[in-house]
Amino acid sequence: MRCLAAAGANVIVDDLAFFDEPFFGDGLVNAAVKAAIQAGVSYHSAAGNEADIHLEQMYRPSPGTRFHDFLGGPVDNSEDVSVGPFGTVNCILQWNDPFGGATNDYDLLALDANLDLIAQSTNSQTGTEDPFEEVVIFNPAPAPQTFKVAIVKAAGESRLLKLFCLGASAEQYVTPAGSIVGQAALREAVAVGAINVSDPGLDTVETYSSEGPASIFFPAPETRPKPDIAAFDGVSISNAGGFPLCPPFCVFFGTSAAAPHSAAVAALLLSKNPFLTPAGIQDVLR
Repeated sequence: MRCLAAAGANVIVDDLAFFDEPFFGDGLVNAAVKAAIQAGVSYHSAAGNEADIHLEQMYRPSPGTRFHDFLGGPVDNSEDVSVGPFGTVNCILQWNDPFGGATNDYDLLALDANLDLIAQSTNSQTGTEDPFEEVVIFNPAPAPQTFKVAIVKAAGESRLLKLFCLGASAEQYVTPAGSIVGQAALREAVAVGAINVSDPGLDTVETYSSEGPASIFFPAPETRPKPDIAAFDGVSISNAGGFPLCPPFCVFFGTSAAAPHSAAVAALLLSKNPFLTPAGIQDVLR
């Protein structure tokens, strides 16, 4: 993005996700995006397709253990994660400690249907580390399988937990709200959700389209209303860019399909009024 801005681009669009960047603050990627916007670039980012594979809960201990209780009331100290045939799922956990300064220590475990441990992430957080744990689950079977994910507080205080299981076909406990993270959560960027172009009313957001608001804790608490807009997916595209051959056109779904429409409208606005600022374009689109 720095190179594109330096080359004179005045509109940039991405559909990239960096789940090793902070969920509760702005990391290096967000800093680069913000610098491009401050240089005059209208920046558009796909909101993400994680609304139905995201969980956000305050840590609550299961009685007599350090396991997180996912349900409350009736205790459930794990959640089911469905993995497709021969599929791989990456489960990523963060909590609201600052990157490079986590003083609360959480661990992430994955178990099979027999409750045998198959993967674990037990990084220590003692004040200088990131609040980050990740496990990879592989399904070696030719049929869908259900695995379990558990969160354990190894040390410290209760924190707000945010868990994504990327690639899962289903997750037992889901929190669509707050599933926009990364550069799409940057206040100055245009975060784009998705609406199916075939929707009769053209007003129903796709169920998987990531939702806001973005809860930011660092360097100071703030709530960012996101996404900014929604654009169409389920659209016909050419076979360019590595898409499979499916003449005459491929049909493309997801916020990756929606975000370029927003950027294209921004380019049209700039062709009409070259003096529009990124903030001005954002306001017009909203």
